[in-house]
Amino acid sequence: MKKKFLSTAILSAMVLSFAACGDTPAAPVETAANPSAATDTAAVTEPEITDNLPDTDLGGYDFSIFHFDESWLTWAKTQLDAEAENGELLNDAIYARNRTIEERFNCNINIFEQEMVQASDVQKEVMAGDSTYDVWLTYDIWLLGCIQYLMPFENLPYIDLNAEWWNPLATNVFTLRGDHYAAAGNYSLSVLSRASGFAFNKTIYNNLDMGYSLYELVNSGKWTIDKLFEIAQASYSDLNGNGQIDEGDLFGIGGSWKEFYNRMMLGSGIQYVAKDSDDFPVFTLPTDEGAINKIQYIYDLFQDKRVYNNLGNNVDNSGGMGDFKNETQLFVVDNLLGLENKRSYDIDIGFIPTPKFDEAQTQYYAPAFGAEVSILLKTLPEEKWETVGLLLEAMAFETNKSVIPMYKEVLLKTKYARDNESESMIDIIIDSISFEFGLNAWQETVANPLVTGVFMKNGNIASTLAKMEKSVANEIKKLDKNLGQ
Repeated sequence: MKKKFLSTAILSAMVLSFAACGDTPAAPVETAANPSAATDTAAVTEPEITDNLPDTDLGGYDFSIFHFDESWLTWAKTQLDAEAENGELLNDAIYARNRTIEERFNCNINIFEQEMVQASDVQKEVMAGDSTYDVWLTYDIWLLGCIQYLMPFENLPYIDLNAEWWNPLATNVFTLRGDHYAAAGNYSLSVLSRASGFAFNKTIYNNLDMGYSLYELVNSGKWTIDKLFEIAQASYSDLNGNGQIDEGDLFGIGGSWKEFYNRMMLGSGIQYVAKDSDDFPVFTLPTDEGAINKIQYIYDLFQDKRVYNNLGNNVDNSGGMGDFKNETQLFVVDNLLGLENKRSYDIDIGFIPTPKFDEAQTQYYAPAFGAEVSILLKTLPEEKWETVGLLLEAMAFETNKSVIPMYKEVLLKTKYARDNESESMIDIIIDSISFEFGLNAWQETVANPLVTGVFMKNGNIASTLAKMEKSVANEIKKLDKNLGQ
C-alpha cells in the first residue's frame, strides 16, 4: 500500500478555462415579426444545477479514499487525483476538481492505493475495529464477499443517489432491502470508462452501401440486434477465395463470448436477477417467458459463423476469426476506454451504442462491469458521517460539472472519436450506463454459466437455467445470512 499524494495547491482558474471548451450556444430562435417582440419575450435559460451543499469550513479535515492503483485494473480508468498539472486535459481536470473542493471546504483530499482492494482487506479492517480510510473502492464482482462488513450509504447525509452523477441505473442495482451497499459515483471514472458499445470500421461499412447511416439508425431508435445482424452478415467476404469460412476472411463481429452475448442480452432489456417485494434478489429468469424468448432469438440469430465466429473455450476468450485492427472485422465489442486506446489505429473508426432488441424498446442500455465501486465500512465512526457524505456528494457533483465534460467533450469527441457524429453516440452511451445484479455481483453464478451453457454449448436454455437454479439459491441464502450478521 502507498500514499499516492496529498493536496498541496489550489487551482481556481482551471475550472473556468474548462468552460471555454464547451459547445457554442445555439443561436436564439427568431420570433414572428413584431416590434414589441424584444420586450415581450424574455430569454429563457436553464437554471444552473447546483449540489445544494453548505459551504462548510471543515478545518483542514483529511478526507481519505482507498482504491486500486493502475497496475492490475488496467481495463478501467482509476485516477482519482493528480500531483500537478501536466498539460494532459483529463489529468488537469481531476487536479482542478480536487483543489476546488479543498478550497471550498477547507479540507485535504488524500488518495491511498494498492494493486487490488479485496474482500479480505475489508474483513481485516472491520474485524480489527479500524477505520483507516473514509471511503473504500473495491471490484464490483467482489462486493458480496464483504457485504457483512459494509454500511449502507443511507447513513450519510447530503448524498442523492438518484442524481445523474451517481449513475442510478448502475448504483441502484446494489440496493438490498432498501439500502445501498455500493455506489457508482463519477468521482472515479472507472464505471464510466467501462460503458459498452461497438466500435466499427467506417471504411468497411461505407463500402457496403447499405443506404443508411448507422448514426441515423441510432438516433431514430432503429438500431436493433436485427440491424446489427443484417449489416454484419452483409460485410462477410471470402477474402482468401478458398470457398471456406476460415481465418483470412472478413467477418462481421469480434469480441469475447462474455462481452458480446452479455451486451446482446442486457442491451435487449433482459433481467438476469430481479428483486422481490422486500428488495431482495430473486432468480426469476427460469420462469420469465419473455426473456427466454429473447435469449432463444439471440442464440438462433447469431449462429451464422460469417457474423460471429468464436472458437475460444472460455467466456473471456475472443478466439474469433478476423481482427479489428487488421481490418478483417466490421464491428468489435468495445467500451469508452477501448475507444480511447484505439487512437493509434490507422483506421477510420466510428462508435455506437449496444443495439436494442427491437424498435419498441424505449431506451438503449450500456452495460458496464469490471470496474471499482465505492463502499463504506461499518467501522466508519458516526461522527464522520456528515463530513464524508458532504465531500462525496461534492466530488461526484463536481466531476459531473467539470471532469466528465472534459473526458467526454474534449478527450473522447475531439481526440479519439474520428467523426462529429460519434459525439451524440457517446452522449447516449454515458446516459445509459447500467449494471445487472447477475453480471456485476453474481457473474460467476449467473452471467458466466448462462453464456457458457447456452451460447458456447448447445443452446438449451431450459436445461442451462435449471442447472443454475440450485447454485443461485445457495447464493441467495448466503447473502441473506451475511446481511443478518
